Amino acid sequence: MRRYTTSIVLAAVSALVPACAGNGAESSSDLVRIDGIQYSRAQAAERFGNQDLHWIITQEVLDEGIPTAFTSEDKRNAAVGIRADQLQRGDDSPKLLERFATLYRNDDRGGGSKDITGSLNGLGDFNDKASSVDTFGRDIVLYEHANHLGCSLFVQRQKYIAELDDHDFCGLFTGNWNDKASSVSVVGQ
Repeated sequence: MRRYTTSIVLAAVSALVPACAGNGAESSSDLVRIDGIQYSRAQAAERFGNQDLHWIITQEVLDEGIPTAFTSEDKRNAAVGIRADQLQRGDDSPKLLERFATLYRNDDRGGGSKDITGSLNGLGDFNDKASSVDTFGRDIVLYEHANHLGCSLFVQRQKYIAELDDHDFCGLFTGNWNDKASSVSVVGQ
C-alpha cells in the first residue's frame, strides 16, 4: 500500500490547488467531499493522505463540481445504492450481448477500445490503458488492480468521461485514473 508523508501531500496540495480569487472564499475546485463531509483539499490531504479512496462519478457530482470519495467500498456502495448481491465480480459473470460500457485508449473516445459486456477480473491487453469511458445500461466500477482490488472509481450509467485524468486516483494528489484501470465490475439490476 502506498504511504505518503503529510509534508509530501501538503506540498502537492500547494502545487496543484490555485489560490482562491476575490474574497478568500473557497471555490468548488478547492473542495472535496469524503464520506459525506466537505473538506478543503488541504484538510482532506492531511486527514486522508495515507488512505486509498473509492471515488464516484454521478450526475450530481458532475453538476456540483466537488470530487466525492469514500473511505471504503461498503460506504461507497451504500451511498450510490449498490447492494452486495448486485455487484458482479469475476470473469464468470454472465456475458450478455448487451454492452454496458466501452473503455477507450485515448481521451475523447480516441484510439482502440474495449467493450465491457460483463465483469472482468483483468483487462488483458487493455490493462492500465483506459483514458476515457462511456457507460450505457448499468453502472460500473473500475479497479486499480486485477481481481477487483485496490482503489475504485464508480461510474454511473449513461455517463461519458472524456478524460480519466480529470478524476482523482486512490488517495488525494496521488495522480489520476488515466491508464490505471485493471479490472471492472458491472453493477446488476
